Amino acid sequence: MRRIYLVRHGRTDWNKQEIFRGRMDVPLDDVGRQQAGLVREFLLETCAARGERLMKVISSPLGRAREMAEIIHSGVEGAALEVDESFSDIDVGNWGGLYVTQVERDFPREYRVWLERPDVMRFPSGESLEDVRERAWAKLLDIVGDSASTGNATGSGDICIVSHRVVLKVLLLTAIGAPLRSFWKLKVDTGSISVLEAPDHVVATKSSQGFTEDGSARGVNGSDDGHRLTVAAVNITSHLAKLGAPDKRDF
Repeated sequence: MRRIYLVRHGRTDWNKQEIFRGRMDVPLDDVGRQQAGLVREFLLETCAARGERLMKVISSPLGRAREMAEIIHSGVEGAALEVDESFSDIDVGNWGGLYVTQVERDFPREYRVWLERPDVMRFPSGESLEDVRERAWAKLLDIVGDSASTGNATGSGDICIVSHRVVLKVLLLTAIGAPLRSFWKLKVDTGSISVLEAPDHVVATKSSQGFTEDGSARGVNGSDDGHRLTVAAVNITSHLAKLGAPDKRDF
């Protein structure tokens, strides 16, 4: 059984100030860099305990995720480091760089839709959750399939994907077959780790995946099973305990 670790990038100053980020490049702050080091320790210890290796770290191209991925990768011997646009943050369009309070004032109707019906929201001049799912889920299936097909007798190893809150929530909802309307029912903190598991023999391709009418994932053979990817854990933050109480805001 292989694991895919879904890691949210560490904290940035804009997370702290509740500023919409999207495709804008914002660096990790000092806490974010500490979170990255703690994620690395957690992954190394977890893989060692399982008798597995972390064979690949894949990152969103945005700086906050890339820096996180580079810190994680720096302690993993023999792992590949890749950047993939498919895991880039959602494009929030005109909201990028705005405080939440500014968005509430300037885009009151759209902001209400974002809070109440995120599944039908399209950011002004930006993306929707469905857009994110189309690119990120398809790529995840390709990665799972590629790692299975290139595996060997000793196992193909685990994978770490460093991405963003919206992208990771969409992947987790799709994996469990939940509709995108449930976006706010999941919490994915900065520096958190969620875990997917996939049988070693599963080979996935983009063309084998579809979605049901309510927006949940359809399985590889048409069943609504989230493509045999099991969600083993969501929003693990125990490794961050030494940094103090976690931030309770979903931002």
